[in-house]
Amino acid sequence: MFHFIASIIDRLIFMVTFIVGMQLPAFINAYRQRVAGHLDEAQIQLLNFQSIADKHHQGDITQLLAAYRSSADPGVNASAELVLNLIDRIALLKNHLSKLSEGEYVQQIYYFITGLDSTIAKATLNDYQIALPVELSALATGLLVALSATILVSQTAGRLLPQR
Repeated sequence: MFHFIASIIDRLIFMVTFIVGMQLPAFINAYRQRVAGHLDEAQIQLLNFQSIADKHHQGDITQLLAAYRSSADPGVNASAELVLNLIDRIALLKNHLSKLSEGEYVQQIYYFITGLDSTIAKATLNDYQIALPVELSALATGLLVALSATILVSQTAGRLLPQR
């Protein structure tokens, strides 16, 4: 009876981890789309500052920043830092999106895991809806995760349970 229950548990673990593993490519895609949205929004914001630079500083945003910094108003001074932070954020998001979009699937997974922006990931997770994608990458990831979990559980259970 114990072996029957253990077999059912093994199958359930395999099924659940297979479904969870299949979610990774879809989640990475949703995360990538959110990163692209953040990048688009940051570029739109920077364009507003660029239009001010176009009108008053011959299109040179560094002149606009210098004017912000030389102002006696601390609020205007702080605007210079905001623009610089925005420029840095755009560069970071472009790099992040590029690494998530280029290269082999395994490289994309590796970069997703190692370069994850936790704020964007949490927002993606809040809006994420589980799906069963029928793509080769989703099936392969699901199978790999399920096999790994099944092997891990069977190895762990084998050490914990008394041998006959």
